[in-house]
Amino acid sequence: MSHDGHWFRHVAEEFGPDAANKLNMRTCRSIGRTDWFRLVKALGIEKVESPEQFLEIFKAAWQLYVPPHIDVDIAMRDNRITAQVKKCFAYEGVKRVGMEKIYDCGIFERICSWIDSAGVECELEPPIGKCLKAQGKECRRTIFLHF
Repeated sequence: MSHDGHWFRHVAEEFGPDAANKLNMRTCRSIGRTDWFRLVKALGIEKVESPEQFLEIFKAAWQLYVPPHIDVDIAMRDNRITAQVKKCFAYEGVKRVGMEKIYDCGIFERICSWIDSAGVECELEPPIGKCLKAQGKECRRTIFLHF
């Protein structure tokens, strides 16, 4: 994962932080779509039919795609997913190369892409933006699902 921080730094130095964040978000979103479609294909699912089925697939995606070097407590209740990130490889990577203050969170962009790929609308609170950890805040986000 050290590649991520270095890649981000080099793009930001060459093209500016806006370009680095834009390309990172676009990449996270496309990886998320690929994650989701590969998983549902492997599970033999053509269409998500219910909130319960979605949450089961989401749990499987979480176990399969969230790397072990991110420490997250996740809770699913009603039509809400709450994630409390205690340790984040993305934050640590951009911090190592001195870019944490300009970094927009790509982790939740990828997760929201899973949800969008399932045909479910969602809202994220707080919305995706600058890294919460880099701002000295707790990284806690709630995803509201609209079925």
